[in-house]
Amino acid sequence: AVGRQVKAKWQGRVPQGPDAEKLVTRVRFRLNPDGTLAGEPEILGETKGQTELNRNQVARHREEAVRAIKLVGQFKLPFPVPA
Repeated sequence: AVGRQVKAKWQGRVPQGPDAEKLVTRVRFRLNPDGTLAGEPEILGETKGQTELNRNQVARHREEAVRAIKLVGQFKLPFPVPA
């Protein structure tokens, strides 16, 4: 459910270029009980899938991943968020 909501905000913002589709950025974020963000999303370690061809897209990929999470605003979850 969370992934679908982020993906909807990610569309059209994905970095383009050779091997860009191989990039995977892991982001950790916490939610308030109402589904809003509780603080800033945090990039977890290295972005996976880096190659010589897409290395210059890594920073943008990370920025857009965090931006997509923030654009959701309030997540609709199929389960309650613990307080």
